[in-house]
Amino acid sequence: MKKKGLICLCLAACLLAAAGLAGCGGGEGNIRPISDEEMQGITDLTMSRDSVAESGINIIENGGSKYSILIPADASGDVLTASRELQLFLQESSGAQLPVVTDADMEEYDTQSSYISLGDTFAFAQSGIEVPASLKTSGYILKRVDNTLFVAANGDFGVVCGVYDMLYYTIGYECYASDEIYYEEMSTVPLLDFNLQFTPLLDIRTMNIKEVREDDSYRRRLRLQHASNSWAAKGHTSEEFLPIAEYQDEHPDWYGTTGGDQLCFGCGLEENGDVYGMKAQLIENMKEAIESAPNTTYIQIGINDNWTECACKYCTDAKAKYGNHAGLQLQFTNEVAEEIDAWLAETAPEREMNYVFFAYQQCESAPVRYDEASGKYVPISADFSLRDNVYVYFCPISMDNSKPLDDPANTVNYNLLIQWRDLLDYADCEGNIIVWSYSTAAYAYFLPLYNFGSAGETFRVFAENGVDYIYDQASGDSNIPCFQALKVYTQTKMMYYSGYSYDQLVTDFMTHYYGEASEQLTEYYNFIRAYYKYLEVTQNFSGTIFFQYVDQKFWPSAVCDKMIDILDRALEAIEPLKATDEARYKTLYDRIKRERLSPIYLMFQFYMDDLTQEQKEEYYGDMVKYTRQFGIEGSQESAYNMAAILEEWESQIFN
Repeated sequence: MKKKGLICLCLAACLLAAAGLAGCGGGEGNIRPISDEEMQGITDLTMSRDSVAESGINIIENGGSKYSILIPADASGDVLTASRELQLFLQESSGAQLPVVTDADMEEYDTQSSYISLGDTFAFAQSGIEVPASLKTSGYILKRVDNTLFVAANGDFGVVCGVYDMLYYTIGYECYASDEIYYEEMSTVPLLDFNLQFTPLLDIRTMNIKEVREDDSYRRRLRLQHASNSWAAKGHTSEEFLPIAEYQDEHPDWYGTTGGDQLCFGCGLEENGDVYGMKAQLIENMKEAIESAPNTTYIQIGINDNWTECACKYCTDAKAKYGNHAGLQLQFTNEVAEEIDAWLAETAPEREMNYVFFAYQQCESAPVRYDEASGKYVPISADFSLRDNVYVYFCPISMDNSKPLDDPANTVNYNLLIQWRDLLDYADCEGNIIVWSYSTAAYAYFLPLYNFGSAGETFRVFAENGVDYIYDQASGDSNIPCFQALKVYTQTKMMYYSGYSYDQLVTDFMTHYYGEASEQLTEYYNFIRAYYKYLEVTQNFSGTIFFQYVDQKFWPSAVCDKMIDILDRALEAIEPLKATDEARYKTLYDRIKRERLSPIYLMFQFYMDDLTQEQKEEYYGDMVKYTRQFGIEGSQESAYNMAAILEEWESQIFN
């Protein structure tokens, strides 16, 4: 029997309260360390449920179990989360609740004991299993040894990922959206003969979209880390560290010739003796940020969000010496890193920080030249050096997202990535690239970005060129009506594992998320995808994030009518559910109505006068209800303007 749907939060809370964290005594018998032969037999994960055989042992049998979930006595938040999620979904599947126990009193461990061991437990320490460094921080090992299953990783978030993947193999668990979770109902749950290791395509995966940012459970179930928790300061931090309003009157020289738009980084270099004291004050303010965020490991020195460059003598000379504006900024970042690291060595020797340079706008081009002999890019400056804890935040903001990064259409941005890769390799800082990617049409929240399928190929290109960490900027200030859950599902999947087929992911998602309306929603998706391609060929339609999608020339009324017609047929397709499964009917009805906001928005923008009064009132009612229900607060980036838009439409419709 199959089951799918929203997991009740109240039930989850009850399960967590009921579980407790009891101590556990040691099992009887001898410790059996893992042999070298067994370790060598570990194979790479393939995400195919058929690839793991059954062991003949059951975790749960006919609704009962002798198994416990074993965690360290000092378990981290990630391991606690992993244990609770494992307990929750095994009970949802089978009805049996496995107790969560700690190793606080464990003095012996026997492989015949019935444990699912998560993380660095006493049992794991005694097992002889070694987690290779190549698994990085979010990879893991799934290893059965006799009756015990080990989920082990270098980082505790790897344990979280391992648990979700173990549930996938075992009960078919899948998170399609925050309110659409699938698993099989099984009275008997087998202990599979796990002997797997897995390294995600990208080790650190974050996404700034409103729903994901505000729902930690959803985020973790997507195998995403938190976008900001590891940062003491991030983004355009120059203004944050040295606010113009606070310092410009007394220290105008700190901003050089920019009038306050940017800092004068050249005046702060060691060779110029920090002539105005700008760098010293910046460092003091950065120290405060680091102290106020004790659990963070990254801090950014980010230029302000404009193209202004200081043209003073200090900056001009430094750009000539270090190759360009990015070379100047890298040198400045290097010097700041050195001074703060010296301070940390004295005040908090256990603390390690990474210092991030923003390869953005006037700093996007690496300070390199092409060396014919080596076939690589090398530094322009003979004085170039880079500390091993200085990172480059690469931002391909101008790329055409409808095509992979290595497509000829994206040659400029692809070459920029290669330049930074080669520069970091030259400095023995291989892998010190963080990518700031983009997955929302900045001026068109009511329409999907033209990036169907191409995002996964771009993630692969990033990984092949030393990228381990990605921050995806989506609609962080507002949810969107148009295939948001689909976009989040497919993109996070492809950040995680390169073997997925995008089209198969789409088919799987449509089947589960839209249920009885999946045929019509697939038709709707295919129509939009084909129509975008038609516009690309005939009208230079683009996947750049700043492209003006909301233009009447792209959206004749017949196209809008077609979109509404398909979605109206989807509503008809779910009508029988009203009598047989009212709750499921309501869920699907609201999801279809959410998608319907996109063509309604276009109709209101361009064809309001062509609508009947009845249509206007119906469409307006849907706009009011579903923008509020789904947290759709803006029509474009940094514009929380839905209230004003609705007020204007109300005036037009109801006079």
